[in-house]
Amino acid sequence: KMFSITGWNTISGENNIVPEKVYVTLTKENDDPLYFEALQINRADVNNHFGQPNTTDSGFSRIINTKSLKGEYVVGVARLNKGRLEKCQIQKRVQIND
Repeated sequence: KMFSITGWNTISGENNIVPEKVYVTLTKENDDPLYFEALQINRADVNNHFGQPNTTDSGFSRIINTKSLKGEYVVGVARLNKGRLEKCQIQKRVQIND
């Protein structure tokens, strides 16, 4: 089984600054987060929204094999900004079953 997530993340869309790396996180209650490095991709819609047609890699995409995962997880996004890991505020609970 696979789990797919896509989205976008900028440090400053208006100033054309994107993260060094983006990670999808899965966290089970009372466990440390699992980090999955995402592929950074071009998102023309985000670029247009911020009036930055030449921004590269404001989007991200990741497919995660969930074969070894089971239970309720919180899905999140983290980014690397100037060498510091920052967690985004938006999270979503998901149930992963057999």
